[in-house]
Amino acid sequence: MRKYIALFLVFAFIAAPVMAQMNSRQYLAGKMDGERDATGNQAWIIGGCLLGVVGVLLAYVIEPEVPAARLMGKSPSYIQGYTEGYRSATKRKNAMYAIYGMAAWIGFVIIYVAASGS
Repeated sequence: MRKYIALFLVFAFIAAPVMAQMNSRQYLAGKMDGERDATGNQAWIIGGCLLGVVGVLLAYVIEPEVPAARLMGKSPSYIQGYTEGYRSATKRKNAMYAIYGMAAWIGFVIIYVAASGS
């Protein structure tokens, strides 16, 4: 009985790091795929234009939907990595669109004020 317990413990200590490394690779592969597949929503240009700084903050706060079709048949580690990568990259892109909209509005206001002052 001790022999089986010792054999089990040895196997568990050897297999655990191998499984963790495999999960880590799947997680990183999913994260890279999620970042690559991320697309921002150009509607955030309007949000940034109309809401200004609030629009930029909302672009960071609102969680984007992850496309479920890309996750079919994938491991849990891959799904977690893909979801985190996709959401962070999409939020970054959405915030940039909102910043473009806010900058366009600020530029418009500056031009309007300059033109009406002369």
